[in-house]
Amino acid sequence: MLSMKTSKETGISLIEVMIALVILSIGFISLAKFQTTIFHNNVLAKQRTQATILAQNTIERFRNIIISNNSLVNISSGSEGIKSETTLYERSWEITILSSGTVSIKVTVTWPDIFHGDANQKNPQIVLSSLISKQGHHLSGLPKKIQDFPHHKLISANTIKP
Repeated sequence: MLSMKTSKETGISLIEVMIALVILSIGFISLAKFQTTIFHNNVLAKQRTQATILAQNTIERFRNIIISNNSLVNISSGSEGIKSETTLYERSWEITILSSGTVSIKVTVTWPDIFHGDANQKNPQIVLSSLISKQGHHLSGLPKKIQDFPHHKLISANTIKP
């Protein structure tokens, strides 16, 4: 009998190469999308940080005015635009004088979302609020130094018994 030898082909076929290219393409497209999302989130985090700093600076500015002058003269609500390296922020503040003489300050900082230019979408914002007493930086009713706390004792690790 004649024996038929079947030869085993070696190498890869064109269809296998194309399947591998499709899989690699999907992976690279996913990686590019992921990298874009990371970039967007980093920019937004930087903008939030800058907005928070702007709001904190406004509250501190009013706190310093109230404490140093012990007066509420020249303190009123308002707003202003602030330009950073890449973003235009709108900072506004509302000041309310409460009956106890305490001042309530609410600072709102908004900025345009550069990645979503949709007019229907609300711009990102940071809102900080604070209460400031005219009596100074010391909160009334609390001791000024740790030694003034009632029942304050320093206990070393050697004196604690189980």
